[in-house]
Amino acid sequence: MSVRYLSLPIYTCHPKYLSKLMYRLVCAQFQVETLETLIRQAENYTSILFCNTYRNMALEAAASVQEFFTDVGLYLFGADVNPEEFVNRFFDSLFPLVYNHLINPGDSSLEYSECIRMARRDISPFGNIPKRVLGQMGRSLLPSRTFLQALNLGIEVINTTDHLHFSKECSRALLRMQYCPHCQGLTLSKPCMGYCLNVVRGCLAHMAELNPHWHMYILSLEELSDAMHGTYDIEHVLLNFHLLVNDAVVQAHLDGQKLLEQIKILTTQLCLSLLEDLLTEDGVGHTGGSLGVDNW
Repeated sequence: MSVRYLSLPIYTCHPKYLSKLMYRLVCAQFQVETLETLIRQAENYTSILFCNTYRNMALEAAASVQEFFTDVGLYLFGADVNPEEFVNRFFDSLFPLVYNHLINPGDSSLEYSECIRMARRDISPFGNIPKRVLGQMGRSLLPSRTFLQALNLGIEVINTTDHLHFSKECSRALLRMQYCPHCQGLTLSKPCMGYCLNVVRGCLAHMAELNPHWHMYILSLEELSDAMHGTYDIEHVLLNFHLLVNDAVVQAHLDGQKLLEQIKILTTQLCLSLLEDLLTEDGVGHTGGSLGVDNW
């Protein structure tokens, strides 16, 4: 009977602790679901841009748009992906579509489109927009990624407290605090605040050294949360991404004539180099026309 009474205070306190834990878990899950919804919404905005404004490119652009926002999500949730790589990969894949549909409409081979893709970083058809996108993504995604990682770490720490073992002395102190008045028939009487604090301090004395570190952790979370707002707010950056994509396409279209001349020079060099590599691999002599180099 005494053993049952000793364990009773811990079981009584446990549901209260669990309710606080569940609250924290729900908050963390809400953060994750909010970001997932935000990514889907930004992807939809970008897809709608192509469907409504650049219909002839929409089907071909769909895979690149989906890949870009998949990489955004992977990065946010801790995967080993590089924002610079997936931003550049998106604009690399976009340029052949803009070139073949807006600047120099017509059919071109897959090999020639690959040459155009490779030329994008040399001629900068989209101006400084890819750099702007990369800057915005870097400043908005990193704080959110770090915040999610820190939040998950905090949840793990909270979960470990569920397995703390109280000493017999602590259990007896909790028993006296909660149930001694029952012996007098005072079931509604509660212990005073000072007594409660003394008992809790005694039970958690071995955990006290964690307090300053936990306090710093909470302050760091608050700083991260502040960094997620303002000019580089992740919601603002993602939901306005499609506007920058549109600006990029418009700029390339306006500079079309100049780009045509640059493309002819660069892609001739790139395509011939690519052709030589392919022919070397196949052990075939130099012929020339299969890459569509003359299809300008």
